[in-house]
Amino acid sequence: MKKILNQKFVALGLEYDTHINRGFAEGIIEEALEKVKILYTYKDNRGYISHIDFLLRFLQNVSRAWADPEYHIRKKAREFLLERTSFSLEMIENSLDYISSRCSRELLSEKIILELGNFDFLRNESKKKFEYDKYENFCDSKYIKIKPNGVVLHICSGNKLYFDIIGNWVTGIVTSNINILKVDSDLLPLFLLFLESIKEFDPSGIIWTNQALLFWDDYDDRVSDIFLKSDLAILFQGKKDLLDYYNTAYKLGSKLIDYSMKYSFSIIEGKDLKPDIPSDVINGLAMDICKWNQKTPYSPHVVYIIDKDLKTSHQLIESLFDEMIAVCEELPCGKLSFDEKVEIRKIRETARMMQVKGEGRLVCPEDFSFTLILDYNPAFKLSCLNRTLYIKRVSNFESLMELLLPLSGNIASVSLDLSDKTRKLWVDKLLKLGVKHFSHIGKAAELLNALPRNGLFLMRELSDFIYVDDY
Repeated sequence: MKKILNQKFVALGLEYDTHINRGFAEGIIEEALEKVKILYTYKDNRGYISHIDFLLRFLQNVSRAWADPEYHIRKKAREFLLERTSFSLEMIENSLDYISSRCSRELLSEKIILELGNFDFLRNESKKKFEYDKYENFCDSKYIKIKPNGVVLHICSGNKLYFDIIGNWVTGIVTSNINILKVDSDLLPLFLLFLESIKEFDPSGIIWTNQALLFWDDYDDRVSDIFLKSDLAILFQGKKDLLDYYNTAYKLGSKLIDYSMKYSFSIIEGKDLKPDIPSDVINGLAMDICKWNQKTPYSPHVVYIIDKDLKTSHQLIESLFDEMIAVCEELPCGKLSFDEKVEIRKIRETARMMQVKGEGRLVCPEDFSFTLILDYNPAFKLSCLNRTLYIKRVSNFESLMELLLPLSGNIASVSLDLSDKTRKLWVDKLLKLGVKHFSHIGKAAELLNALPRNGLFLMRELSDFIYVDDY
């Protein structure tokens, strides 16, 4: 593997400008598996320290840097996002703050306590001893330790600017894994900037040389097979149809962690929209749509209104349109490609035909920033590019449950605007559909710093707990 100066991607400490073929992929995997065999040993001017203390101190430095609006790499990222996305400056700054927060010691400490239970699992050579007086079935020579999975392949296809990918990458670093990220080429420059900041605070090359940023076509079997047939863990963060492909392709015995983009929706009781729709509901829905890049997969595809009267649905779509116009002026959703505009146009034409037939209503601006569709057919529909919100009415909750049954196991989040009594009753029933996350409307992405996604704790998924007996 030859190091060259014209950087296009980075793999395990070297920069490359070449097409990824089978031979290159084999070389990356071979080198990554060799790195797994090397135990991390960290030393500062006070002597050796445990690996988790080193990592948290290191990442806190990265966090502080990204929190500074004048940090030179953050400024490069800001320029990149302004050029590529047309997001408002405020939304871009929020996104860059989000990157900073993923690395903060406070957040990561919270995740470690919640997911692993104790820092001691990650200290003292990753061992947690059991004292005899606390655990009468254990003696001092018995302990549990945490071992990294080894090599983690992060499949990040189809996510555009979904920033939580960086949070998952940081989790891979904290758990001392070798991380290979497959990201879309449009996203790659931003990830390279983040890796550049890691390198800046890691002059000895302990961390950044164990990271790789690559891209290749999702369905290029010649390259994909090399990774999927190797001994590694796969953290999948993409669309469900692509997950089906990886489910059939990865090596038996490997670990596939499903962080796929599952479906989300909102439920509102119609009586709560009368006589006037609460402003927090309108603003919450608008923010869930406009900030799709930060809230995916928690942005709703559909808003279900439980009401026998259709007037509340018309009232909601009218009020939401006005709010969306205001929010989109403040937080533009970003540029769209020609093909993406074609997809939105198809959705709008279909909705216009529905409206002509008396089967629904289309409300949208002249541009492609968002689309609101009141659909009289209550069946669940997917949002086009996360910029389309369907509003559907059902007469009662039991009817809604029947409609949602086919989605069992594929629901990421449900946001609710319900009375306390109704909320408890309906949440208990929705749990039977495999729903793992509930929130208030507009709050779907809050408090997700250390909470599970798809019912999974990522730190646990990227680690193995090992019990060592006396021998």
